[in-house]
Amino acid sequence: MKIEQVIYLFCCFQLLFFPLKAQKRDSCDCYVLMNPDFKGKVGLYDKKGNLTKYLKQNFKDEDFIVFQVLEDSDSLFNVLAMYSIAGNIAKGWVKKSDVIGTYLASYGGNIAIYDEPDKKSKKKIIPDWTNRLVAVSACKSKWVKISLLQKGKKYIGWLPPESQCADAYSTCN
Repeated sequence: MKIEQVIYLFCCFQLLFFPLKAQKRDSCDCYVLMNPDFKGKVGLYDKKGNLTKYLKQNFKDEDFIVFQVLEDSDSLFNVLAMYSIAGNIAKGWVKKSDVIGTYLASYGGNIAIYDEPDKKSKKKIIPDWTNRLVAVSACKSKWVKISLLQKGKKYIGWLPPESQCADAYSTCN
């Protein structure tokens, strides 16, 4: 086979499989929670995008919703939804929003976030952190991407697993 044919076949092969790579979803294994103060409902969807049910906090029993994030796509998380006390509710997709987040496992002080979900990447320090729920916009492996406003400055970065706290009852400190 001529070298030109080999190059041509290689390029065709790459073009055939490029769309599969572009649509790849990130695999996750992290926990986030629905804001314990949120009194609304969050839609749960099947893989075809059909609404299957609404999820609401159980304020009467103070049983709040936690999500185990299994997959991350552009605008949705594939989750196993469960009440903190009563347990599993359902599995499905939820839309990413500001009511889905995590606490930082600290009462206060400086918190480190990273440019990539890897401690070898560039680190940023969030100074004088006071604990409150932060929105989660992405998940990769056990890391979550957060964004928050602290002292007039916006911080966006990846939070390592040991700094996350998806518990409505404790700061995991």
